Amino acid sequence: MEYVLTELGRMKIADYILQCAAKRKEILDAGIDTADATKLPTEDDILSDLNYGTGTDEDGDYYNCWGVTDGYNSDYPLGLETGKDFIEKETMLRIAEIEATLANEEYENEVEECCLEIELQFLQGSKNAYNEPYAFIGTDNVSFDVIYEEENDRYSATLYDKDGNPQIPYLNDKDVHKLVERILEDGVKDDGRD
Repeated sequence: MEYVLTELGRMKIADYILQCAAKRKEILDAGIDTADATKLPTEDDILSDLNYGTGTDEDGDYYNCWGVTDGYNSDYPLGLETGKDFIEKETMLRIAEIEATLANEEYENEVEECCLEIELQFLQGSKNAYNEPYAFIGTDNVSFDVIYEEENDRYSATLYDKDGNPQIPYLNDKDVHKLVERILEDGVKDDGRD
């Protein structure tokens, strides 16, 4: 499995490298240590360590301290979160594919367009307050959000009126395509399917 950095991950790494450089300067200016055998990490070094070196921990996240001089490491480890700071390369490719499909309007109908948008938001790491995959969709006729309930292996949707107020009943289905189809065709009618 190979990972690529997100924009947020790149920014976090750039900030970390700047902090390493500041600590290195402080140590060298004070004459406490040398940096003859130690170079500061680059974004490429860190990405390589993520993919082929230290790797990820049991939660799928990356943590590592980097040397700033020959005898001193950074003050704290660089921490990168999976799905937020880095993602699988295949996921990045799928995101690009979906974005191109949506931009070029290469979908068959509004149901497929909404399903692609939901998948895109899920892949981009959008989560609700309960850390469940979350997407918000607004069409000309209806606005709704969708979450994936991993525990129940189903999708749930909440429809909103034109003022943004949630409507009852909530809709559920194990198939996101069927759920979106119901929303677009029936609005708030719920036939009880799960």
